[in-house]
Amino acid sequence: MIVTFKAPIELVHKLDELIEKGIFSSRSEALRRALALLIAEYSEVEHASDTRRNGYTKKVEKDNGAAHGRRT
Repeated sequence: MIVTFKAPIELVHKLDELIEKGIFSSRSEALRRALALLIAEYSEVEHASDTRRNGYTKKVEKDNGAAHGRRT
């Protein structure tokens, strides 16, 4: 599927820098990865909300990306 959207030129330049450094092979690859990360992050937030309602608090450790449930 092709999706068209507007982005600030500064973001496009930063995206192009990542491509020039070889981190991504194309804008499409970079944007697919960004969307996947965004969806995963919001899925964790949604899961944390569900967990809190059941008496647990969700803690996400940024150093390794691992999530741990803690009783409150």
